[in-house]
Formats: sequence, C-alpha cells, structure tokens
Amino acid sequence: MKKILAFSLAAFLLVSLCACGGKESNNSSEIMLSVGKTEEVEVKAAENVFPENTVVEIKAISSGDDYETATTALKTTAKKFTVYDITAKSENVSVQPNGTVEATFEVPAEYDLDRVAVIYISDDGKAETLSCTVDKTAKTVTAQLSHFSLYAVVELVEEDTQSTISGVTSSDSASETSSNNTSLDKPAESSKPTESSKPAHTHSFAAATCTSAKKCACGVTEGKALGHDYVEDKCSRCGAIDKTYKALTSGYWTVAVVDGNTLYDVSFVFSGEEPNASIGIGDNIKGLPEDFQNEILNNPADYSDSILKVGNETYYVGRGFGCPITFETNKNTVVITEMDSTNTITLTRTAGDKYKITAISGDFMGESNTLKVGIVLTWKEAEIAEN
Repeated sequence: MKKILAFSLAAFLLVSLCACGGKESNNSSEIMLSVGKTEEVEVKAAENVFPENTVVEIKAISSGDDYETATTALKTTAKKFTVYDITAKSENVSVQPNGTVEATFEVPAEYDLDRVAVIYISDDGKAETLSCTVDKTAKTVTAQLSHFSLYAVVELVEEDTQSTISGVTSSDSASETSSNNTSLDKPAESSKPTESSKPAHTHSFAAATCTSAKKCACGVTEGKALGHDYVEDKCSRCGAIDKTYKALTSGYWTVAVVDGNTLYDVSFVFSGEEPNASIGIGDNIKGLPEDFQNEILNNPADYSDSILKVGNETYYVGRGFGCPITFETNKNTVVITEMDSTNTITLTRTAGDKYKITAISGDFMGESNTLKVGIVLTWKEAEIAEN
C-alpha cells in the first residue's frame, strides 16, 4: 500500500482553476485548492468548504471490514476495482465538506478506459455510480464528491457497462467518433484477415501476498494485496512488525463529536477497578448568556476542567453522564459492553493509536445519534486512579 500523504488546507498558497478532464468546471469563477494528494489521488475544494487547519487523508485499502464491504457491494458491477477511504479532520475532529469537492483518481494501467467509473460505497454497503469524466490522455477519472467516505475506481463488467456508463464522459471522445466513420468504398478494418494465428496468452497468477496483488509472469496483476493481518505488533502471515503498535495498558479512548452547537466529549476508560464510559456535553460559549461568557473568559483557571476547544470554537462542558462497562479484546479489536445490557460498541485499530468504531449493537448509553460507525477515537495512555 502506498504511503498516505495528508495535506493541511492552511499549507497551500498556490491555487488553480478546477479542471475536469481538461474542461472547465461548472463554476469557472470558483477557485479550487488542492487539499489532499497522494501518488494516485488528488482532492480539490473551494476555500470555505472546510474549517481552518483541516487535514484530508486519502488511503488505499485492500483488507479489513471496509474492504470486505466494498467487495460485496461491487461484486456484480466491477470487473476490477481500487478502493479509497477519504476522510477529513479539523483539530482531531472528523468533519465533512460544506459543499462539493473534486477528486481525480489515477486509473490503473490494466483497466479498460472505456469502462472506467467512480462508485460511492455507503456504510451499509450500497453502491452508487457517480457522474465522472475520463481523461484518456492523462489516464485519470474525475468526479464531484458531496461528502467523504469509501470510493472505488472500477472497470465495469461488460454486461453492466451500457446501463451504468451513461454518467461517464470522455475528454477523448472526438477521436473515438471519427474512428467509427467507415467509408462505403472501403471494407471495414475488422474485415481484414488477422496477421497471426498465435494463440492468446493465458494468465498464470502467482498468489497474492500482504504487499503484492496476484501477478502473472507477463506483468499483469489482478485484485489487490492482502494487507497485513497484525496480531498485536506482528503480521500473522509474513511476520512484518507494525512499528506504530501501542499495547493497551492503562488508558482510555476519546473523541470529540460536534453536532451543531453541541459538543459530545466521549471517553471509554480501559483500566481501573471500574471501567466506565462517559459523555460530557458542552454548549458553544457563543450561545451562553453574555455575563456567563465573560465569567468564563475572565477566569479561565476556574473553568479549566469544563472548557474544551475544538477547531476555532470553545465549548463549556457543563452536563454529562456515564455508565460502567466491560471490555473484551481480540487481536486489534475491542468490544465494549454497557453493563447490565447487551448494548455493545466494537473498536478496531486502524494504525498506531487510532481506533475506528466498526460496529454498534443497541442504543449504547442512549446516544445512537452521536456514536456512529466510522467515528475514529484516539487511544491515550494514562495512569487511571483506582477507586
């Protein structure tokens, strides 16, 4: 898997007009910034689409739950596919674009450019083909995205091409049209006898490994690399060591989720005599009475435990609740169960100290609208006081 490069919005000074397959965008006066780029993908957005200090991450995935979801969603549509997980964070809080962004994907060399498309894959495994433009010269495909999630660049299966390809345009379509204008005085090119009767090559693929897709001796690849299956810090297949691994000792998982003017500060305490989950609820201080705002801002030391800053906004965490929980760990997965109920949340380590909510069962702490699949929590080591 290629190294992910994350670019902060504030880091870019050079801007360019949005181009899609060599044509001007629908709004030629809108200036687009490159907000995230890897060797295979570039994402552009207008200046005010994200909060300041937003970091966009683009990750090609070839294993794990998200990859399995994509594989299931694309099994009847795509002959070949490459899956990307595109996310954005501002001050370590997940954010979505406030407007449309433009994503340009490099098309793998072995894909048929006449059947390339971009497909959005929802959390529940539904696939939606997006309108896009294929640039055959640059070998890229560009689509407009309304939010960040899983996206796949695919080569459509032949029987699905006619029904799906209608939303795809090509910047090289003129040359294709001229090639179909056959003179009545000349036989069609297809009527010429073949120059060779040599049998077609049959691929013989070597098995995929953690880092390489199945590959034929002729150089053609199929599918994707398996990806490492880490058990703690060591891959069970190839023995590679994950240098980002952190053992779970004393500590907690935490994430701040902003919903409108309300902040939810979520923590799951891993150790101690009584492991617990807690949610601190904060109000944006801009919505508090003016005299209380002044009291907080003029006496920061007195309110240090109740003030939390996320991005450019400040919140007063004056409400909250919690409950006892239990833990069950297996490899890089942690299942958290709310005491005296069957409500669970499953966390799966993605890299280093980052854990993603991959499953929720029941209405955990009554916060099904706040705690959602896909939210990323950070593991923090700490000394947890014993009660």
